[in-house]
Amino acid sequence: MDIKVSLSTELSKVITSLFKLEYEVEVTIPQLIEHGDYSTNIAMTLSKVLKRSPIDIATELKPHLEQIDFVEKIEIVNPGFINIFINEKFLVHSILSEVVNGNIREPRGKVIVEHTSVNPNKAMHVGHLRNAILGDSIARLLKRVGYDVEVQNYIDDTGLQVADTTNAVLNLGIPYSAPTQDFDDYCWDIYSKINVEYENPESELLVRRKELSKQIEEGIGDAVAISKDIVEKLVNAHVSQLLGLGIKYDLLVYESSVVRSDLWEIVFKELKASPNFILETDGKNAGCWVLKNNGDGGDKVYVRSDGTKVYTAKDTAYHFWKFGLVDFDFHYKRFSSPDIKYDLWKTSTEHSDLPENKFGGADKTVNIIDERQSYPQEMVKKSLELLGHKKQAEDYIHVAYAVVTLSQSTAKSLGVDVSDDSQNYAMSGRKGIGVKAKDLVKLVRNNIATEKMEGKPQDAETLNKIATAAIRLYMLKNHSETPVVFDYANALSIEGFTGPYLQYSYARAKSILRKGYLAIDVITEYSHKLDANEIELIKTIGNWPTILNGTAESLNISFIAEYAFKLAGAFNSFYHSSPVLSESDDVKKFRLSLVRRFADVLADALQILGIETLEEM
Repeated sequence: MDIKVSLSTELSKVITSLFKLEYEVEVTIPQLIEHGDYSTNIAMTLSKVLKRSPIDIATELKPHLEQIDFVEKIEIVNPGFINIFINEKFLVHSILSEVVNGNIREPRGKVIVEHTSVNPNKAMHVGHLRNAILGDSIARLLKRVGYDVEVQNYIDDTGLQVADTTNAVLNLGIPYSAPTQDFDDYCWDIYSKINVEYENPESELLVRRKELSKQIEEGIGDAVAISKDIVEKLVNAHVSQLLGLGIKYDLLVYESSVVRSDLWEIVFKELKASPNFILETDGKNAGCWVLKNNGDGGDKVYVRSDGTKVYTAKDTAYHFWKFGLVDFDFHYKRFSSPDIKYDLWKTSTEHSDLPENKFGGADKTVNIIDERQSYPQEMVKKSLELLGHKKQAEDYIHVAYAVVTLSQSTAKSLGVDVSDDSQNYAMSGRKGIGVKAKDLVKLVRNNIATEKMEGKPQDAETLNKIATAAIRLYMLKNHSETPVVFDYANALSIEGFTGPYLQYSYARAKSILRKGYLAIDVITEYSHKLDANEIELIKTIGNWPTILNGTAESLNISFIAEYAFKLAGAFNSFYHSSPVLSESDDVKKFRLSLVRRFADVLADALQILGIETLEEM
């Protein structure tokens, strides 16, 4: 039961009955225990409408709220807050009897979650991990609350950066086989080297760059085959490395499939039928196809006067397909790799190996793309709206996140000049400055291997799970719009607000359950007086439905990370103050039930965070 939702519903009913007003009442969970289990400022909101003091309104509401069967008492606090205390017996029974895995809403429809979208031109860095981990957890969350989730990774295999890596392979004289290093590391090195060459405005490589870019986009020319080979090797490296962090996809959408198919022409035809999409005949946009934006932020060029399409045009066509707004489908092939054992597909410009259409046709799309792309994302959304697809525009969600930068100490260790004494430094693939994702994984794993966890050596599989937990929570514990300043020392820590701490808390609970031999139904009745830490743990467990459903609306995964940490803290306080196995039989059974309920809820939260539970550590 989501007590917060129930309270909001009951409050709305009371307000309608008393004041003939319809309000969706906001109920919050107070930070301080003395402020109740839940609180609302609705009296202050109503005072503006009713022209009465908030205290008077709260006082009138109080006796009606006290009639709600699970409310213990109501306290009114200046200037008009209503603090709500829940009946302890009700709270305990509702929490301990609830089956966590059954707390899923009715099916909500299909959502496509697009994330990662790393340019296939070199090794990934830690900034790419933030996108992939955030996107993966959002996909897990939406699946958890009832959506049919399809996860896509857009591969820009026709972009300028791919042309740059191809240019370096063909013209810098560096062995293409790269026998002494991984292929993505080799591309990391040559990508930065060719960008040094580009600094010479007279370099012939700049001329070759333009030629290669045109060949790759059109799919015609001698360089296309080598470019395709480079892309496939890098995509395989990226997807394989991310699989090691628990990240999977359903479909890889190659940009070449978008630009070389009939999709754009089909969408272009529909665009031209709209009065908001016109061919300009004069002014600065003469000869361009433009989406008229009614003066709101300016008109948007889709097709330049030379016939080339801007990014937003391709992305708009892609989203028409995502939403099933056009009679079109891609060709598909299985992604073939010895490193990928799950069912992964990719779009293709050739014939399709897929017997039926299983991709696209979403009710909602969620795109995890960094904040620097907010304007293009807003224009795609605006395009859908202006072209008459208002529902799709409303269900087009851009989750913007702040990019990852390097701390001063980390930048210095990479050879960056930090004499300006800045607090953070940008990574730059062109300059070869950054922390590779694979290197971070190795460092974290090696660091954990040297730690003593209760004196027990960890096997390789367990070490990988702990390392994954550390990396994922490091990227998820901050709000997506909060910048992450990557620092080696912080990233390698396993103490405090970290993934390993959460895993350890779960393992501790499972150890108690094993020793207690709890093979009985959960006990919801109790005769002893609950101590403060028992009550705090029970209330924290009870907040899970509110956190789960609220995060599904906001898509701010940090709320679940923060909740998991608070829940683990409440459990560990309970563990140290409230004996379980040494108590009388009735108390022992009740507290074992509470421990089991804690383990269930924490496991549920960890699954969304992409952190595997461990039975022992």
